[in-house]
Amino acid sequence: MIVPRRWGKVVRRNRAKRMLREILRTSLSRLVGGVDILVLPKGQFSVNDYQKVEAELLKCLEGLGLLMKGAEAPTSIQDAEG
Repeated sequence: MIVPRRWGKVVRRNRAKRMLREILRTSLSRLVGGVDILVLPKGQFSVNDYQKVEAELLKCLEGLGLLMKGAEAPTSIQDAEG
């Protein structure tokens, strides 16, 4: 994850990285294997709106063909944990 300095202080940048990492972790079962993914957010997003950020990131991955068809992703963090 790369979050540029223009995003603000290190606390905000780290929170954004943790959020993006968690979204990718919970979506691992749907991701196509054999590729490296570099996430570089271009605009600002609210680190308090997990569902919106998740929807946008998954939409981008789907548009790039990096999500497998038919694989179910957990709908929440609790589902992913067990």
